[in-house]
Amino acid sequence: MEPIELTLTLVAKFEVGSQPQSQGDISPERCRAIRAVLLDRVQDDEDIELVGDLLMDWSDADWWIACRCTGAPLANAPILHPRVSHAAPDTDAEDKFALVRMPKRGAHHEECPFAGSAGNEAGAAVATDRGPRAMVRGLSVLTATHSRQATATGGGAHLADSNPRGKRIPTMARVLFTLLEAGGLQKVHVRKFSLADQLSTLRDVISRRFMDDAELFPAAGWVRTSLSEFNDLARLLAEERSVKAWPRGLRAHGLIIDHVGKVRERSGRLFLAPTHGQELEVHGRVRRPGAETVGPYVAIMLVTVPRAGGAAVISQAYLHPAADSKGLLLVDSDLERKTLGQLLILQHKLRSESGDKVEIEKPYLDHYGPGIRPDFIVAYADRKVVVETMGYIGEDYAERKKRTQAEMLSIGPVLHDESPHDTILSRLVKALQDP
Repeated sequence: MEPIELTLTLVAKFEVGSQPQSQGDISPERCRAIRAVLLDRVQDDEDIELVGDLLMDWSDADWWIACRCTGAPLANAPILHPRVSHAAPDTDAEDKFALVRMPKRGAHHEECPFAGSAGNEAGAAVATDRGPRAMVRGLSVLTATHSRQATATGGGAHLADSNPRGKRIPTMARVLFTLLEAGGLQKVHVRKFSLADQLSTLRDVISRRFMDDAELFPAAGWVRTSLSEFNDLARLLAEERSVKAWPRGLRAHGLIIDHVGKVRERSGRLFLAPTHGQELEVHGRVRRPGAETVGPYVAIMLVTVPRAGGAAVISQAYLHPAADSKGLLLVDSDLERKTLGQLLILQHKLRSESGDKVEIEKPYLDHYGPGIRPDFIVAYADRKVVVETMGYIGEDYAERKKRTQAEMLSIGPVLHDESPHDTILSRLVKALQDP
């Protein structure tokens, strides 16, 4: 006997004897993703990330889930509640999430998928951000096994902010980091390069990359560097000949990299506001490292055709804070923006006073060991100094910073910027110039 289709409704957490208050129905596509990940244990990274994000958000909001399998009124529906367990920092463990059944709230229909799950909960795990952050080979982020609905409008607009403990690094983020580093755009040289120069470098990098790991299908045309090129990409996705040319095992899609000033939420819909140009709607998930750091962002956006014969849409996006809107350099926080400002003062000072050249680097990938990514590396002559921005995110964050310091010493001396209560310039000059 085939289990019936899941039908789920969000409800605010309530006391026994109280009437549950609906917070809205969960879309059929999200219900199918929940079933695939928690009950069928389908190992699809995108679905796992989506369900993990949803359960974490619902747990934070104190929302429970009513299963409508019995057809009973909401007051008598079986209830599940999300449970999230974060892995300890700097371990190989994974963040775990589950939907826990509440037996006292009534039984599920015998054909309901939750009726047959083992024990009182259905759960899964999502890898954290603490493993190696490696360069990607092919730039494609969608395989042929990704359903059209799961990657676009079917998932519904959803803004997902990672917590400080970290989550799995989205594939699109790794693509962005790979392209920027391949162009040397993680470095600030004495000679300043305009945004136009940086975008030209990025386009040159893209012209030499491929969408597939076998490096047979060029990325040119499928990866763009301006939201103004959305219509061109949409036309390409509408061409049957172009779509059929994609390698077997991959689904046709495009990527756009551009500055975004803000994410706007209106009536349950999400819009990206570029620093220049018109807003564009994102029909699925928008991810960013955290809500605390405001724009501008450097965004990488996934463009797909969610329905056969339909129009192309931006179905997902990953936004990473930028140092400013004049370049493509990324930062992880507002405090890092302030630290970078101090480093730029030093760079200009040494150049003006003695002609000495100082290079500033912000690594995005793991070049010094798994999880070892200094906030900044300052290079002067044959010396390098690591500069770590010490934020105020939490004890776990600070402890992890201290534990990685010993491994960073292989690069050079490590200085901590306690900004805004500290100036690092004098200590940095001493570390760079001392024999």
